[in-house]
Amino acid sequence: VAILESVDDSHLLAEALLRKGELHTILREFDPAEEALERSLQLRRTIGDTIGERASLRGYGFLRWSQQRYSDALTYNEAALTIDRRHGRITAIVGDLHNLGSVYNVLGDLAKARACFEEALELSAPAKGGEDPAFLDPWEARVSVLYSYGCLLARCGELDRALQYLGPEGEWKRARENPRRAGHFFTAAAHVHLKLGMVAECLEDYRQAIEITRRNHVFPQLGQALQLYAETLMSLGREREAREALEEAVQVFATLADRRGEALTSALLARVHERLGNVTDAQAAWHNTRALWKSAGRPQGELEALEGLGRVARRHLPSLVALRFFEEGIALATTLGDSQRAARLRNSAGIIEWTRGRHEQALAHFEQAPSLLEAHGDTAGAGQMMNSI
Repeated sequence: VAILESVDDSHLLAEALLRKGELHTILREFDPAEEALERSLQLRRTIGDTIGERASLRGYGFLRWSQQRYSDALTYNEAALTIDRRHGRITAIVGDLHNLGSVYNVLGDLAKARACFEEALELSAPAKGGEDPAFLDPWEARVSVLYSYGCLLARCGELDRALQYLGPEGEWKRARENPRRAGHFFTAAAHVHLKLGMVAECLEDYRQAIEITRRNHVFPQLGQALQLYAETLMSLGREREAREALEEAVQVFATLADRRGEALTSALLARVHERLGNVTDAQAAWHNTRALWKSAGRPQGELEALEGLGRVARRHLPSLVALRFFEEGIALATTLGDSQRAARLRNSAGIIEWTRGRHEQALAHFEQAPSLLEAHGDTAGAGQMMNSI
């Protein structure tokens, strides 16, 4: 940007500012993104670069999407679509319609989302199948629409139709050379197969997603696929297989320095070890989870880890160890205003105190637990807590 400003090349400067704005958006640095995109947009309007203006409008749409300002994202994407329709740029129109459909989908306006996706598919029909090299650009745009439309159909409950777009034999299969894209399709198909009760097909989809992203070093998607695969295995009671996937997922997210992903998968791994009766491993995983959430400044996650540590200690270790974790959790839950978690922790602490013969302390915990739930409007939970008293 600095070099182009010095040579006074407005066209290239506007493009560089757009790329700068998009990069800041990806990094979630929204203020400098806004500044760069505004300069890009105004510069293109000043020099009368309509096609460039449309690109900058798209950049703004991406920024607003990333900020979850979806109504504003619609405005910018609609403006970009208007320009592309005026110039008859079919591939660009397909991309604009896909962007609009994606925003409508998030907003819950499924009818408008469907209309956008279906128009995009109709316009890109000459590129269907990806066989004609003359239609390579429309094909690239079409594949994105195939994915989003398939996901929309699944959301609407049209599962068999969704598989026609997302399944391994769908039109997208010619795009398998793109591992990131293939990973998305296989993961989405797994979700649909599971909804249909086709468990074997679901697990195979996840394995395909894992294999292709692992082989091509697409680590963000690999971590996600491993996590989803493990969660499905856990729901089926197949904890030993889930453990292997989660151990790899924790390492993948650690390599990416993705503390959130690492903490989430570490927590799942801790639960798996709990179910398998691996006390030492469960403790280690919960301690790791707590440290990760603490370093990330996420006290709610740290609270979950404290409850997990207390649960493991209560079953397998001296009661005083469990009580220490529960009391730490009570203090943190109180600070966070999490009355439901505080009530559950107080009930657990009360049970331990009662078994130790410290009845007065136990009753103090038991008496506070129902009132915490009642204050939260959970009368059924409060009734259950009364059983301890």
